[in-house]
Amino acid sequence: VGGLLLFDITNRRSFQNVHDWLEEARSHVQPHSIVFLLVGHKCDLEAQRQVTRQEAEKLAGAYGMRYIETSARDAINVEHAFTELTREIFASGGSPDLRCFVKKPTALSSLPTVYCLLSTLN
Repeated sequence: VGGLLLFDITNRRSFQNVHDWLEEARSHVQPHSIVFLLVGHKCDLEAQRQVTRQEAEKLAGAYGMRYIETSARDAINVEHAFTELTREIFASGGSPDLRCFVKKPTALSSLPTVYCLLSTLN
């Protein structure tokens, strides 16, 4: 199983929530292991950056995952992020199958959280 774990590089709070999001996603795929790619999005807003690339790379390394920065607005690395995640899933021994679910808004966020997981089919 694999997933993209996204945070907003212009919002330190979103970066601080990565650990909680990671644990929550892992709880939804038990007993399977999960491969993640940490994605810092909005890299087109460099002047508003609150999280450095070095901080994000360090966190990704601590969790044994790769890090990439993307911009949906400028189409930077979006396709590459999915390609890299798919490669990691294939390397773990399976074929990818995409599944998504939505978590309703919480007190911490007024927006719903969408989880899309690529799982391996053996």
